[in-house]
Amino acid sequence: MRFIEQPISRRYLTQDDRIEIAEGLAAGEPVKSIAARIGKSFQSVYREIKRNSTPDGRYQPWFAHNQAHRRRRRAKQHRFVIDERLRLVVARKLELQWSPVLIGRWLRRRWPKRRSWHVCTETIYEAVYRGLIVVTDAMTLRTGRTYRHRRGSPLHARHDLGWMRPDRR
Repeated sequence: MRFIEQPISRRYLTQDDRIEIAEGLAAGEPVKSIAARIGKSFQSVYREIKRNSTPDGRYQPWFAHNQAHRRRRRAKQHRFVIDERLRLVVARKLELQWSPVLIGRWLRRRWPKRRSWHVCTETIYEAVYRGLIVVTDAMTLRTGRTYRHRRGSPLHARHDLGWMRPDRR
């Protein structure tokens, strides 16, 4: 078993957060006060306790941290890296000015039994932006861009919903 030190993002619970949860539970502290102390929502702490408790119902931080690490999604190869023929078919349709939405629908209808070719629109865009599908000119996509245009507002980057509480206005 490996010890995982580095947190992936501040959105996720760290080993120290899990130790705080275990100590708070052992002391009989309410979950809401534990959550406030570690800076997470109480729903997240309840979910953490439910998901990562041992089979006998106790919450142990090292067991919980390893369980969370095992459940985390692992990187897998992109569909267009694995299947050269799929990449060529999609590239050909993009050259004919087909939209990624239309290509995704067409692939499902044309090859209904070939499930590995059922790709969503976002997968096609991601492949173009990553350079997995080489576009011949900038106008291959209807937007004319071959790079990803970032979306979102600064509110999404905060991860702190304290600004929504009436006492903080």
